[in-house]
Amino acid sequence: MWNVAYLPEAADERADLPARDRVAVDNAVAKLEAMGPALPYPHSSNVEGWNDLRELRPQAGKSPWRPLYRKVGDRFVIAAVGPEAKKDKRGFDKTCERAIDRLTKLEEDSAEQENELKPEETETQNKAISGNAENDETEAEGSN
Repeated sequence: MWNVAYLPEAADERADLPARDRVAVDNAVAKLEAMGPALPYPHSSNVEGWNDLRELRPQAGKSPWRPLYRKVGDRFVIAAVGPEAKKDKRGFDKTCERAIDRLTKLEEDSAEQENELKPEETETQNKAISGNAENDETEAEGSN
């Protein structure tokens, strides 16, 4: 089973869909969870003109809505939900822009968190090493 997560804004966009369309989106997400990157067309496809962005195609492409996603780390992140391109090209392009902006922010925030953790880990490791060195010195003094 693959891990699929909605960004909060995308979850809100999904919640605003009519009930029938929301069910179709949920079914498409369940397929992504089950098959991951092996999910074939017409259920998933690359978004033309947008680097490293994919779309789920609910109801094998017959739904007017498209969840847009990317693999980030070990999970698929749904970054936006918007109209299908043939029905509303302008709306679809805006949804793509929102998705890319949100994914970029997510990736930047993740990188910052990693960088913030590294100094702490190093300090903790240094303390552990210093503590062990002090113990070794104390043991050496005690044996003399």
